[in-house]
Amino acid sequence: MATRKETKEKPSEISTETGISYSHLFSLEAKYKKDPSMVDAARPGRPKKIDERTERRIVLKNPFESGAKLVKNINTEMEEELQISTRSFNRVALNKGLKSCRPYYKFRLTPDHIRDRLLYAKKYKDKDMRFLA
Repeated sequence: MATRKETKEKPSEISTETGISYSHLFSLEAKYKKDPSMVDAARPGRPKKIDERTERRIVLKNPFESGAKLVKNINTEMEEELQISTRSFNRVALNKGLKSCRPYYKFRLTPDHIRDRLLYAKKYKDKDMRFLA
């Protein structure tokens, strides 16, 4: 790979082409000189509680059930130390591209509603559309 000095490109030109800030280019260049593979080092932190297998189970569950019910179903099949919270479930679902929504609710028609609607339709069936406006 050719270096910046070999190609005689200016950092300002590279910055405008790539959209990377001028100062960040120099830090990337220093990182490349130190380690050409530029692999990120392992970062410290709490290990993930949810493994890949549990993530797949979250995605494959019934999409029309609530998160709390799905968590309860998942946790019944797991050991106590591997059980997950509803918040963890929601975070994994969002990362996997799933989004929550409420199901459409349609009121049931009573026999009185049906009768009234039929009477209305029969009463105004011969009227012009301008009448209703």
